[in-house]
Amino acid sequence: MSIGALAASGRAGTLPPAPARWSAFAASTKCRRPSPSFAVAACLGLATLWPLALEGVFATPFPKAGLAATALLIALVFLGRGIAGFTPWWRRLAPEQPFARLDVGYYSPLCLVVGLGFAVLAITEFPR
Repeated sequence: MSIGALAASGRAGTLPPAPARWSAFAASTKCRRPSPSFAVAACLGLATLWPLALEGVFATPFPKAGLAATALLIALVFLGRGIAGFTPWWRRLAPEQPFARLDVGYYSPLCLVVGLGFAVLAITEFPR
């Protein structure tokens, strides 16, 4: 079929539906709602403020020990996510490509690095 015939039929620019194996998780065949992604983005945004507050870049009403303890909890969350990405349980939960390949190659190692950074920052900033 020529491009002109496709355009005339109104089918130009439409793609067939993606196979279910391309979904975010095996049981999902639809796009996810944006609210969970927004919640994760909001938590990551708040997590970026912690090192700044801990280093005194801006004033905060929280004591330094509390900020350091919370930074340690954030480190545990990132380290847990980083380690989980390499487990068989996580592979069974999200086996779809390209997520599985990118998770092992980028997402999980990045979580480990960020978690280690938070852990080092928290440990070095605890008041003595």
